[in-house]
Amino acid sequence: MARCSIVFGLSLFLVMCSPNQSAHKPSNEQTLQVPKTATVTDRESASELAAMEAVGLSPSMVEPYFKSGSAKKGYEAYVDDDWNGALSYFNQALNESDSDDEKKRLKLMVAVCHANKGEFQAASQKYEKSIADFPLLSSWLHYQTARAYSLSGQSQKALEHAAQVAVDASRSQDAILLIGDELRKANRPQQTYDHYKNYLDSNHKLRRQEATYYLAESAFALKKRNVALTLWRKLFVENPESRWGQSAATMHEEHQGWTALGPLTKKDLLTRGQSYFSAMRNEESEADFSAARQTGQLTLEETCVAAYHQGTSVFRQRNRTKAVPVYKDALVACENAKNDDLYVKTAYQLGRSYGKLEKDTDAIASYS
Repeated sequence: MARCSIVFGLSLFLVMCSPNQSAHKPSNEQTLQVPKTATVTDRESASELAAMEAVGLSPSMVEPYFKSGSAKKGYEAYVDDDWNGALSYFNQALNESDSDDEKKRLKLMVAVCHANKGEFQAASQKYEKSIADFPLLSSWLHYQTARAYSLSGQSQKALEHAAQVAVDASRSQDAILLIGDELRKANRPQQTYDHYKNYLDSNHKLRRQEATYYLAESAFALKKRNVALTLWRKLFVENPESRWGQSAATMHEEHQGWTALGPLTKKDLLTRGQSYFSAMRNEESEADFSAARQTGQLTLEETCVAAYHQGTSVFRQRNRTKAVPVYKDALVACENAKNDDLYVKTAYQLGRSYGKLEKDTDAIASYS
């Protein structure tokens, strides 16, 4: 379904776009220069956007642009993920076509096929040439060109195109992160640190765990050891199940994070416990909530939350006998904290535990 949606979206753009934009000319600078990222939007102004008339959808919009001959065969091969076949047919269609508009679209599909085959050197050049032909696709094409140049080892060109992706484009955050990749490859820790810090401070949503990991890595390279360890700890505490969280835990361990920062705080334990709880890692969540309670530093509300979730972690392990005293503690804690929601849930779970243990009188008392 996702592949079909991409094919449809690209086909729709190919139908709608027309040439009227000058080609982008990359700089000849050989040293790595980081250009200022784009601050323009895909629409030049709000008034221009407001003045545009809405366009209704029609059946013709969902029809493939390429309807006959080698171009159609290329489209069909593309839909089947046959990149070699699609590339061959599209190139054949280029030789057969007399239409400049069709040739522009065919050239773009040739670029896409090269990229899908992993032939990024060829893809980068062909994507770059298509930028002038499709102004409505300019940000998407700048990003694809940047990605292809990056993967073919041409960092400067990658940076130049990534910087031209509009700030409101769908690939804007990908482009910013691509710039970070190039800075890391160039071994520029200060610029890398500033770049990822600005990204995270801007509240971008995409790939924040990755950005946090690399922010910590660059901080460590700058000899900001405690900053790096704190970031890595935050990452694995909040995301113990993710690839980035586990990588951060490894770095924290390798660089003596426990010695430098000490044991996890009550907040760390509660946060990681909730992450484990949501992931059904019941033994781990039980351990974290138990450890948080044993710190003796929890507020009434935190004690209620920790005890309830510890009890439920035990209940999920089908150890009803062990769950009962924890739920009893939670019942008292939630009553003291005046948390009616968790008080009721705790009483219900306590009743279920008694029921599984065939202690019907106690179960009824809990339910009532």
